[in-house]
Amino acid sequence: MYNLNTPKMKNILIILSTILIAFAIFFYASPKELYAGSAIQLTPTSLEFELESGGTFMSQDFNLFNPSKEETQEVTVKVSDFFVDDETGSYRILKELHPRYSLSEWVSVEPKKVTLEPLEVQNLTVTFTSPQSAEPGGHYAMLIIDSRESDSEQEVEGVLVQPVGGVAAPLFATVPGDISWEGRLLEFLPVSFKNTGPVEFKLRFQNQGTVHYRPSGKVEVFDFLNNKVGEAKIRPTRVFPQSIRRLETTWDRYLLIGKYRAKATLTYGEPGSEETETAKITFWAFPYKPAAVILITIIIVILVTKLKKQTEEEASS
Repeated sequence: MYNLNTPKMKNILIILSTILIAFAIFFYASPKELYAGSAIQLTPTSLEFELESGGTFMSQDFNLFNPSKEETQEVTVKVSDFFVDDETGSYRILKELHPRYSLSEWVSVEPKKVTLEPLEVQNLTVTFTSPQSAEPGGHYAMLIIDSRESDSEQEVEGVLVQPVGGVAAPLFATVPGDISWEGRLLEFLPVSFKNTGPVEFKLRFQNQGTVHYRPSGKVEVFDFLNNKVGEAKIRPTRVFPQSIRRLETTWDRYLLIGKYRAKATLTYGEPGSEETETAKITFWAFPYKPAAVILITIIIVILVTKLKKQTEEEASS
């Protein structure tokens, strides 16, 4: 029998273990060609366009792709109205047509049923035809690719719930004319007392107009001496008409001490004729947790020093 405790055998075992680990890392970390098992891919993921009253806009840019190497997939193409009525910007699919912002009745798609072989790409022709009576402003619909085997639908409070297995692309149409671009910065939400950064700023903005647009801006931060110490950008965020959207940004600074003033500046409305609103808040910050650790450390050092000194004096007496 071999003696595994000899230096020579230990070296051999170390070399073999190293080779096996290196092989395992190479095997599992080597790049592989990955394909989704069954998820249909739709491009583009959204479409935003202008549509004249009584006009026609045709798009042949939508493509379906079956990424599976083995499975053939059959899908149905549907169009439903959608809207946003919460502050997070979540899309709400509507079963009943929206009386003011509907778009689905203006949309036709060919083909409506598609069979995709493995790795096959299929083009969808989407045609938008608006009536002469189309109201100026925003109109919204969702192009839904449904891969369910059955046609059953589940309705909850007027919301069409799509089971897992489909993909969708929002459609944003603007009918030119007498459009309102009004809006209002409702609130610059207070920041609670901070121990350390970063600092998250939140604003509530209401689109009071008849078309979607993207307000953007910045938050400037000043210290108690009114010196500007930082700035955070508010990225352009789509807000739908007659809805409120919560806008967020973050100031990436970690060491905070004292009183701060934050000024939010928001620009919104019609491109070229934007409106600007501002709002201010104050907040306090102090790194009490690190300060407590430092204080406790100092107290311990002082006590240990005194104890050591007292022990030395007792030993010498």
